[in-house]
Amino acid sequence: MANLTPQEKKNYLLAKYTKRDYSVNDLVPKFAVFWQPQTQATNTWALICVCGTKEEALKEILWRKKFHETNDADLVLDNDKRFETWRDETKNVDEHGNPYEPGQELMNINYNAPGNMLQVIASSAPQASSANGFRGMAYYTNMELDYTGYYKIDEVYDVEQK
Repeated sequence: MANLTPQEKKNYLLAKYTKRDYSVNDLVPKFAVFWQPQTQATNTWALICVCGTKEEALKEILWRKKFHETNDADLVLDNDKRFETWRDETKNVDEHGNPYEPGQELMNINYNAPGNMLQVIASSAPQASSANGFRGMAYYTNMELDYTGYYKIDEVYDVEQK
């Protein structure tokens, strides 16, 4: 700053302290879907998901409504991300991100050892299934399927630090 000419200092200070123009078009709205169970107190909204369009947000609410009207479990399997490994077992991954397939157990292993595939299928608790990545039937039976309550869609904006 000390080596600048008076004109350069003036230009620098004008650029630094001139108000910058902000445009509303710089903001891209997203739509957050919130849920409140009927049994809880008011103003305890839980964020379900953030969608790119309002139509996507409405679909997130509609499939839950249709599930309770028709009791069609396929709606849950197709839409609830907690069940993404139900139909696609390749999404069962180990701690390194490698797909864990139930048929890959070795022939020389101790079948009574903890963490063995047969032990995982037998117990299949969420704690045991998270140890090696495989999710058995009991993992899914422990999930709550109550989507009843109140929903709201709010416009949100994603501001990222660069």
